[in-house]
Amino acid sequence: MKKIIITLLLVTSVSLIKAQQALTLYNMDVIGQSNQVNPSLMPENGMYIGIPMLSSTTFLFTNSGFTWRDLHWIRPDDSVNIDIANAISKLSEKNFISMSFRTNILETGFRIKNNYFSMNISEKMNLNFTFPKELFELLFNGNGAFIGQEIDLKRMSFDATHYREYAIGWVRALNKKVTVGTRLKYLYGMENYSSAKSNLSFYTAPDDYRIDLTSDYEINTSSTSNNKGGGSGNYLFGLKNTGFAADISATYLYTDRWKFNASIIDLGYINWKSNVKNLVTASGSYSFDGLDVNQFVSDSSSGSASVTDSLSNSFKPIENSDPYKTNLSSHVYLNSCYILSEKMNVTGLLHAQIFRQTVQPTFTAALNRRFTDHFSGSLSYSMINHHFTNVGAGIALNLGALQFYLLSDNWIGTINPLSNNTAHFQFGFNLIYGKQKVKKAPDFGVQVKEIETNTKSATEVVPVEVPVEEEIKK
Repeated sequence: MKKIIITLLLVTSVSLIKAQQALTLYNMDVIGQSNQVNPSLMPENGMYIGIPMLSSTTFLFTNSGFTWRDLHWIRPDDSVNIDIANAISKLSEKNFISMSFRTNILETGFRIKNNYFSMNISEKMNLNFTFPKELFELLFNGNGAFIGQEIDLKRMSFDATHYREYAIGWVRALNKKVTVGTRLKYLYGMENYSSAKSNLSFYTAPDDYRIDLTSDYEINTSSTSNNKGGGSGNYLFGLKNTGFAADISATYLYTDRWKFNASIIDLGYINWKSNVKNLVTASGSYSFDGLDVNQFVSDSSSGSASVTDSLSNSFKPIENSDPYKTNLSSHVYLNSCYILSEKMNVTGLLHAQIFRQTVQPTFTAALNRRFTDHFSGSLSYSMINHHFTNVGAGIALNLGALQFYLLSDNWIGTINPLSNNTAHFQFGFNLIYGKQKVKKAPDFGVQVKEIETNTKSATEVVPVEVPVEEEIKK
């Protein structure tokens, strides 16, 4: 049992090195990819083309619980001591793990007058897992600490999905103050492993310590491993796992200094029909009263086998191939921006990731600065999953038509992932054309001109409105 617990804890913590939450990117309008997380944002450049397969690569891991450093400590003789109890003590009542990988295969964006259009084809892999603290307490401490209590594992759920996204976006400036944007997505599902329901509970009776188990769960999978005859061509383009999603966003310029924005990302679903396998158990229960000591002593293998057989018969899953649907994990952003100057602003960003009944909040404060026409940067500080050691930064270098960018929401965790709960970075190469020009407000044929008055004693200059047409004739 101890080996099982250590394995689970290692998967929960060491997975840091494998890991889209775009907190720093959200307000970096010098990068075209910012429009993919802030759909009502018009990037600075009139057009960008992502270099195929190199335009955007993103890794993310975030864990609300413990880190690898919480799981072990070094003895004076440099040997390693595994401290499972300390790691479990770092867990909250409800815990959340999220991992994601994204690479953009093709993408572009361009502006036409008051409109901005974009498209992208992206490969995405997401993993989300929620679990209660009691799961590890039960595995490590046994049921002795829960006598007379029911351990409810209904809050435990997971979803691992690999899919391709085909998206088109449109941003429209309605007037001087309001800009709206949307992105429509066609989703092609490739693999999925997810829990549909997980009604699992344990109860230890206080009188005779009898263990009552209740189970009602369903696990769905869609994978080529379920169909040995599938070929790579069918896997890449011929599956019937399809879905749709949408992003919506709006930006409001309140004053010349203040700007507010809200976005909802990945509001959608995928229907899984190809290579489907379901494992379902009907609602059932099993009461374990213990082993017959005499039988166990005389034939221990027979005694333990009877318990195993009884459990297997009580919770034996039924396997079928019914289509099913999964929802994407959605993201909500609320953003405020204070414009310090033409080249600098500060922002405050509230973000929440929604998975099943779990909401994971984050907050980010950032300073964004355009130093020159060739170099821009951002410095951010975030609260992610109730942890406050997340210092992020991003840079964008424009070398003629070639742009390179690199950013992270937590550089400390990315450089030293074993001691942190969040690791994230994103980088890419774009070709950029046409810097956006700030248009002055129209004067409707009248402009202000300074002329001297005919009064000899007057020394001041008085503004007088002169029609543009008359000035041109003169």
